[in-house]
Amino acid sequence: MRRKISRKFLILVLFSIIFTISSCVSTTHTRIRPGTNLNRFGYVYIALPVYPDGTIDKYGIGSKLAMMFSSLGLQVLSETEAKNFPKSKLSQILYCRIQHFHSPVAGGLGGSYATVIIDCYDAFNRQIYYGIGKYQGMTISDDLNGALNRAFQGFVERYKSFDPSLAEAANEEIKRQYANWEKIDLTKEQLINYYNKNIDNLDPIEGIWSSFNTSDTYYKIGIIKDQKSDERDFVAIIIESEIPHWQPKQVKIEFQLTAYDSVYSVTYYMADHSEQKTTAFIDENGILRIGLKNIRTGEIIETKFIKNYPKLMRAETSKSMYPSEGTGFLLSKSGLVVTNYHIIKGKSDIKIIFPQINRTFEAKLVLKDSSNDIAILRLANFNFSKIFNTNIPYKITSSGSMKLGQEVFTLGFPLGEILGKSAKVSTGRINSLSGIQDDPRLIQISNPVQPGNSGSPLFNKNGELIGIVLAALNAKYFYEVTGIIPQNVNFAIKSDYLNNLISMLPEGDEILHRKNQLKGKTLERQIELLMPFIVKIQGK
Repeated sequence: MRRKISRKFLILVLFSIIFTISSCVSTTHTRIRPGTNLNRFGYVYIALPVYPDGTIDKYGIGSKLAMMFSSLGLQVLSETEAKNFPKSKLSQILYCRIQHFHSPVAGGLGGSYATVIIDCYDAFNRQIYYGIGKYQGMTISDDLNGALNRAFQGFVERYKSFDPSLAEAANEEIKRQYANWEKIDLTKEQLINYYNKNIDNLDPIEGIWSSFNTSDTYYKIGIIKDQKSDERDFVAIIIESEIPHWQPKQVKIEFQLTAYDSVYSVTYYMADHSEQKTTAFIDENGILRIGLKNIRTGEIIETKFIKNYPKLMRAETSKSMYPSEGTGFLLSKSGLVVTNYHIIKGKSDIKIIFPQINRTFEAKLVLKDSSNDIAILRLANFNFSKIFNTNIPYKITSSGSMKLGQEVFTLGFPLGEILGKSAKVSTGRINSLSGIQDDPRLIQISNPVQPGNSGSPLFNKNGELIGIVLAALNAKYFYEVTGIIPQNVNFAIKSDYLNNLISMLPEGDEILHRKNQLKGKTLERQIELLMPFIVKIQGK
């Protein structure tokens, strides 16, 4: 005979389960940088969480953390206020970011489970506070609030009130910590004397430079040839700095020459003196650009310097007026030519040279895909049948047919006139089916290429066009995306992105359905048939 379970007993059991769910998980873990007194911070900037759907702080957790900091007496700064914060008071500001995770409680008992992480750094990228809070409740709001309170608990326990004298003491401690940092004993006046004495033999990077990023710390540096070290060619020393612990004469940046003019391998010492390996180049406007990674956010940032001294000579300033050069190839009988966009970007006078037939044409931009560095030009006064007695022999194929290790070749004009006027062959293999940071638009190739090869067609062994070569160190759009200029590796843009542009042209169908006349022929014969259609691009 079964006994009836009383209603009162069921209510007690259910209440017990709910009570257990709402209180069983409540854990905290916090970590504070050894030797740090939190009371030196009077200001805080909170990077609000951004979600995959594009919303910002949709659970209000960033706003709640701001109120919690405010309740302790810290002033919460907006993004603009944080960027314009006085450099003399950098030791007083804290930068925080929030991460959180939540999921339903296992077993179908209801409620949810949350983890909140608060990660705080000082202005010198040193982690100051790290807090993890976990909480299990009945609603998303309850468990996020509970986890946030626990993640912040360690800060509350250690923070009493803002003491500016502690911030100043922190500055002095950092100064003492790096007092023995490498110095080169040259004043600004001595640097100027050196530049004047060696004016005819200076590298473009030598001189006095000032940073001009409005959101970055201001530095004035002097760059000079290092004749004592085999590990660096040039060194930058501090002349002026807004950060107190970067003192005059201290070494800030080390440079090494590369195989390319005005491009350097760099060791850059960050605000906290940590080291970053990166690349720098002097652009066509004379700006020194260095790509760096923000360790708090993972974002690639760019530090830019402008030269103050010595004044550029007339010959140097006119250098940017010389034509930029690259390679291209004839795409259609109607006079369309393909090349890299960066070669003709901003150029009003574009010349297309056919070395094989000794003909030059003016050209205008028809279509561009700047994000993929592709440009299609149209020749002026071009009549295919009066110039050529054979058809364009290649066809364009999809990148889906490419295989890792596949043999490829390209035709182009490396190093301009230095290697002669005729196109040069470069052979190799496909090393990777993706590019920098697994960029799916690119393939990595082993073909040796040089400046001037940019825009060269890349063919497979059947003579099918599979990509457009991008000479690595001319690829400034990669620098804008990643902060890195690749060295000793070369890339090509997949033909699919060219096909997208071709489909927008009136003659698009004709181009995309052209028959391949190169399949089955020897490499030598393929090159012979392709050569007349490879062109040199000049722009100014």
